[in-house]
Amino acid sequence: MRPQFVVSRESRPQERDRGSAILRATPSSLGYMMRKGLAGQRLVAVFLVGVLLFNYPLMSLFDRPVMVFGLPLFHASLFIAWAGLIALMAWIAERGSR
Repeated sequence: MRPQFVVSRESRPQERDRGSAILRATPSSLGYMMRKGLAGQRLVAVFLVGVLLFNYPLMSLFDRPVMVFGLPLFHASLFIAWAGLIALMAWIAERGSR
């Protein structure tokens, strides 16, 4: 025969004592979690765009003997793409946290 455990009302921890042990999903928190997931997906997309931008076939298009702001076109395009990806990731991260 199995022992039965009876929990009386007095022995249960109070609702306020549990604090954050119970996570409740409210409509506003679900919206936050969806936005957070969407921000993660956007960051993955930015990563893939960066992989394509810094891949050989696309970068070879900018390997020309042209100067832009005193820099060779290849180096200028490299720094512009790098700065653009960083700015885009920062914008997505800031926007996703709201």
